[in-house]
Amino acid sequence: MALSYHRLLHAILDIGEAMQNSGAEISRVEDSINRMCMAYGVRRVNSFTITANMVVSLEVDDDTVITQTRRLRQCATDMTRLDRLNALSRYICAHKPPVEEIQRRYAEIQNLPQLSKLMTYVGGVLTAAGFTVFFGGNLWDALAASLLALLVESMMLLPIRRQMNPLFYLFGTAFCTGLGALILYSMGLGNHLDAILIGCIMLTIPGLAITNAVRDLLSGDTFSGLSRLCESLLQAGGIACGFALAIYLLGRGFYG
Repeated sequence: MALSYHRLLHAILDIGEAMQNSGAEISRVEDSINRMCMAYGVRRVNSFTITANMVVSLEVDDDTVITQTRRLRQCATDMTRLDRLNALSRYICAHKPPVEEIQRRYAEIQNLPQLSKLMTYVGGVLTAAGFTVFFGGNLWDALAASLLALLVESMMLLPIRRQMNPLFYLFGTAFCTGLGALILYSMGLGNHLDAILIGCIMLTIPGLAITNAVRDLLSGDTFSGLSRLCESLLQAGGIACGFALAIYLLGRGFYG
């Protein structure tokens, strides 16, 4: 059966979109797409990816140009899925499997079991407690941060999060967490409010996004890097404003 470049490009775009949604930097996504397309004898590949859009054009042997675009609407961090997608792209380049096999392997990766809610909560508790102690808190502060970590992770797992603007959602999460920290502190749970707040903030900071933005800038993807950096800084600002509003409303007495 003759190779359908339309189906091939669609399958490769699925992989590129999944890589970006799993936390890959733009240069990795574009390089993987280019290598997979060139492995099938395409004469020329032009791929352009930013945080919100992906466009790929193929020029095949008969001078036919095929272009497909993909709207990117989400970005998360899933290193396990990203590692499997990287392995799949290398397999495609080395073996040039039929489109049906690419789709089957891609579906297997997409159907990998998600991290359980229990492990998400455990990770949040350990992260918040660890950073609280690292920044000068004691065990009581770590306990307060652990309780607040359960609140943060619960809000981050709500289905409504996907339907709301990330900036406003992070602002609301930070505000509720800040209020919770102040209430626990006023009840006598914890001795260092600043350490408790810092430990909770670390759960929401878009650290990987900022790192990828810097990597994009260093690799020459200026527009993508600036776009991702501005988005990350806006989210960080929303988190800071949420905590600041909570402190302004309830915490002025604690800070004089």
